[in-house]
Amino acid sequence: MKFAKIPHYVKRARELGARKTLGLVTNRMQTSLFEQYKRYQADKKKAALSWKAISQKHGICDFPCYWPTLKKRSFSFLPDMYKEKYTDTEELIRRADSFAHDCFDILGSREQCLMELPWHADFRLQYQHPDADYLFDSKTFYKDVVIQHGLTDRFIKDIKVPWELSRFQHVAVLGAAYQETKNPLYSKAFIRQVTHWIDENPYLLGPNWVCPMDVGIRALNWIWGIHYFKDVQEVSQESWEKIVTSLYNHMIYLENNWEIGAVTSNHYLSDLIGYFYLTWFFSDMQKIKKRHKWCYNELLKEFEKQVFDEGTDYEGSTKYHQLVTEIFYNFYLLCQESGFAVPEYFVKKFKKMFTFLDWCSVNDDYIIKIGDD
Repeated sequence: MKFAKIPHYVKRARELGARKTLGLVTNRMQTSLFEQYKRYQADKKKAALSWKAISQKHGICDFPCYWPTLKKRSFSFLPDMYKEKYTDTEELIRRADSFAHDCFDILGSREQCLMELPWHADFRLQYQHPDADYLFDSKTFYKDVVIQHGLTDRFIKDIKVPWELSRFQHVAVLGAAYQETKNPLYSKAFIRQVTHWIDENPYLLGPNWVCPMDVGIRALNWIWGIHYFKDVQEVSQESWEKIVTSLYNHMIYLENNWEIGAVTSNHYLSDLIGYFYLTWFFSDMQKIKKRHKWCYNELLKEFEKQVFDEGTDYEGSTKYHQLVTEIFYNFYLLCQESGFAVPEYFVKKFKKMFTFLDWCSVNDDYIIKIGDD
């Protein structure tokens, strides 16, 4: 700490109050300790826990023995959800076929069929200017990755491109198409893409461990994928063990990298909803159920802080409002699976969030853009 900044920190502490200041300091100390402890291990690619280490820590059996317990984790709401959302079966299958063949439209790139999944590249910049620096170092410790600014300059690589691809937001489409057709193309694509990501993104190294928000969203989508494909006979136990073990390490990462500042935002909500899914998924393990209950209470607290009484997100953006609504919709659904009661005040204000989305929608498929995106 620079001594010249001490008066600034004292002033900020007075503004925030003792409780919030203590929470911020505790969070930063925890993140710093995690960073210092894991830095050397990550460089040796030994930072991630193996399933053997996880089983010893929690006193559970080896993976083939424990996998049937994890397979019981199911979403009772999903069959009705995908049938309602994907009413155009032909379009659903078209999109799933594209994703299964590694064709993606990332942040306005238009659909690109990729020869190799570019987990560490701004492939938009690569196609526009092959001589430009479009790669991010996959061996850099996540705290040392530099995020370059200059979004209006197309010659500067944008880290959000590999982030967006690494969120795996296409998994729901693959899963819904598989439920409709039972075509193994979709289950194979899910397993191939996820295991390839794990192989190419060692724990805590490279751009895709920089932002906890993206880690949380990725974990949520992988858990959805497990729900869709867990009964596919062709998937090996080794593949499931690799995915589930990585998910456990995602959970440990989030516990030590909360995006908490003087104010919280949709980033912290994304951290929490990913963690809520993870602690639900691993809730049969020792002490995890307590963490799941803590996350439930924390999401309710953030709901009260971040959503105004009229049902709008405090960040003043229609797109962020949509994102926050989706996060709390996931929370609402998972509470049903966890057996948590949803308070009446939550339901009342939550309905207003959807009302506001209706007001901002044109023809049910376009949100009027106000504020940040």
